[in-house]
Amino acid sequence: MTQEKENGFTLLELVISCGLIGMSSLWVAGLLKKPNAVLRMMTASDNEKLAANAVNIFVNDLTEADPASIPWTSLPTSPGLPSAISFWKLKYDLSNPGSPAQNTYAYSVQSDGAGRGSLIRSVDGHSTVVLSHIDLPTAASPLVQADPDAFHILEISLSYHPDTLAPVLITRRVAIKG
Repeated sequence: MTQEKENGFTLLELVISCGLIGMSSLWVAGLLKKPNAVLRMMTASDNEKLAANAVNIFVNDLTEADPASIPWTSLPTSPGLPSAISFWKLKYDLSNPGSPAQNTYAYSVQSDGAGRGSLIRSVDGHSTVVLSHIDLPTAASPLVQADPDAFHILEISLSYHPDTLAPVLITRRVAIKG
């Protein structure tokens, strides 16, 4: 008797091939998720840089400010309002070095009506938006407050909150030379 060879796959071959296909599809699915995780991490890092740059502009202006121009008595020394500050810096003109001019700077938060706002920087009446999508300052977390334990120290707190991501809280202490 001769044995005829049947065409087709055995059950064992089918089970092994299904297992290999399943494992390779899981591997591919894992590779497809990695770019999203990297993108989220890069976006969070970019948001931190954006918020830090906005606070750095504020800090640089304050470090160049004349301490006599800062309203020390009206700044809260504990959490509380106001959420704005104005001061002036001297600007020297090289063509007329004997008489410096004063530039008035003001920082405030403008509400967008939806619980968030924008940090506004005004220089001699010309306003620019430094950072949008910030949480509005509250009595518990003001934009600017004076440190009651240190002489000429300000604390700036800003919570940047993009629409789809977690908020980024930036807090800086600034020593004003006097």
